[in-house]
Amino acid sequence: MNILVLDDDMWMLELLETVLTESGYQMSKALNSYSAFKMFQTKTFDLIISDIHMPHPNGIEFGKMIRKENSLIPIIYFSAELNGPDTYAADIHEITNAYYIEDKQIDTLLEIIKNHKLFDLE
Repeated sequence: MNILVLDDDMWMLELLETVLTESGYQMSKALNSYSAFKMFQTKTFDLIISDIHMPHPNGIEFGKMIRKENSLIPIIYFSAELNGPDTYAADIHEITNAYYIEDKQIDTLLEIIKNHKLFDLE
C-alpha cells in the first residue's frame, strides 16, 4: 500500500515514516498542501493521511482539492486538535471517504489501515 502523508510538523512526518515503513507500507511525505498535491498528481496512492491545522491551504482545503481529482481515495485526518471532529464535521462529511483520528493516536491509525475498518481499499 502506498500512502501519502501531509503534515507541517517535520518531527511528526519522521515519526509516521518510521512507523509506517516498519509496518510494511510505502510512504511519501510532504510538509505542505502544495507539495502533497503535486505528489498526488504524479504518483498513485492508496491512502492519504493529513493533518488539519497547517498554513493555507489547511488539511480540509487540501482534501477538497483532492476530491476534485479523485472522489474515492480514502483520507484520514490525523490531528492533535482538541476540539475533535465536531469542529470540522460538515467539512469532513463533504469530503467523502474522509475520517478523523483525534490526538494523533498512532496505534489507532495503524489499526484502521491494517484492518480497513473505515474504508475498502480493494
